[in-house]
Amino acid sequence: MRRLVSLAACAWLAAAIPIATGSHSLTPLGNLACYPAAFSEFATTRIDVTDQFGSRAAIVGRPTQLCVPAVVNSRPAVDSFANLTCHPIKLTLRASARMSVKTQQFGVLTATLVRAIELCVPSSAATGGALRPPPTTLDSFVCYSALPSGTFAVRTAAVSDRFAKTQDAVVRPTSLCLPATVARSGPFQSQLLACYELKSVAKGSGPVIVRSRLALLQASLSARNELCTPATKLPA
Repeated sequence: MRRLVSLAACAWLAAAIPIATGSHSLTPLGNLACYPAAFSEFATTRIDVTDQFGSRAAIVGRPTQLCVPAVVNSRPAVDSFANLTCHPIKLTLRASARMSVKTQQFGVLTATLVRAIELCVPSSAATGGALRPPPTTLDSFVCYSALPSGTFAVRTAAVSDRFAKTQDAVVRPTSLCLPATVARSGPFQSQLLACYELKSVAKGSGPVIVRSRLALLQASLSARNELCTPATKLPA
């Protein structure tokens, strides 16, 4: 087994790479394949988060998932370096909200947003070589568990990312991720993400070093279990 990379060495590397700040131009979203991950230590923290439901204080825990750019059904990835690290979150939603979106891959999804479950933040990731700064052309996302109306027919999707190329079963919608800003002002992404449970044999290799504006962490990945695809909100 490959020896785990020292986080101290990674911290030295990351410190040498400045993070861009200030306003930025956001690019269109691409598909993301997500892997459950065991991350190194992360201190639970309080962060101010703003999405379409307003500004609220959020309690953010150690991340549990890494989402990486993916080619899905031959649709290419938009930005091969734009990853998301997803943290469990405690964030109030004053009332459930019903939303309809048109997804890039699976048609129209209408669902009721129940509660905030994750904060996904732009991240760089590396299994070797230089670690890039976190991407500045991607916003953060607050993900809400979603109860879809109607039924969803299980289907197959060809998913290819940096770790594997497989045919995966798309089981059901799980969440809607709304563009958000974290502890800063700035533009929102023009699209949101609709996420679906996958059954896949794809496994992530590692260890993976992940850097976001919240932390520099090391992760060990499990089997791919979710696909998030760009979506556009439809009029109510």
